[in-house]
Amino acid sequence: MTRYERADLGRTTLVFYEGALVAYFTISNAGIYTEFLKNAKSFSSDPEIKIDMIPAVKIGRLAVQTGRQNCGIGRFLVAYIARIALKKGAPAARLLILESKPNSERFYTEIGFEFALQIGRMRGRTNRTMFMDLQKLAGLLADIDFE
Repeated sequence: MTRYERADLGRTTLVFYEGALVAYFTISNAGIYTEFLKNAKSFSSDPEIKIDMIPAVKIGRLAVQTGRQNCGIGRFLVAYIARIALKKGAPAARLLILESKPNSERFYTEIGFEFALQIGRMRGRTNRTMFMDLQKLAGLLADIDFE
């Protein structure tokens, strides 16, 4: 158990295939200020909803063993994390969010993540905040067997 888990700051899941570690991910509860989402139409269209922050599940880490990359494992894990976030009884979350390293941006954009606006202290950072709207995925994930 890591320091983060002992402090209840995140949960890490190890992924094994045929007895070998092939990937891992860490998730936690989070939120993102609506001002970072002004470029996303789905968050600026309802004038009745007045909130400062959108609830989210944050992917703190997601890694796939180099020899297993480009096999669909990363895509599967993002779908699995989305399913966790959408599970009935889980805390409400509208988004998946993460801080993408430059060499991972293409992967995340290909699977549907968008860049959040860079505002204030976020400007100029190497890792960019990205988000995915879980409402767009809910119907797609309903029929997938994750067991």
